Amino acid sequence: MGFLSLFMERLDDRMKKLVDDKRLIFKCCSLYYLDGLGQKEVADALGISRPTVSRLLQLGKDTGIVKIEVLNPDNTNYGQMERELEKNSRCRRSSSSTLCR
Repeated sequence: MGFLSLFMERLDDRMKKLVDDKRLIFKCCSLYYLDGLGQKEVADALGISRPTVSRLLQLGKDTGIVKIEVLNPDNTNYGQMERELEKNSRCRRSSSSTLCR
């Protein structure tokens, strides 16, 4: 086995260990979602790459460590209907007007 193959194999093993570490996933998600750090800042704080932070954040969602909830302030179902109308009519709503193509 060549040096490059051995290096890539060890790097792959290290990446698998990183993304399987639930404590690291939790720490990454906490820094990003609770402390408001950007992905680059989280990467620097944890000594990992920004793409690894992105993978850890996704794993946080996939494993249930992170749950994102969007609350409807009006408690109505207009938002879903509005999104379907926009999708079907190719319209997009800005804060002040509706733009159609």
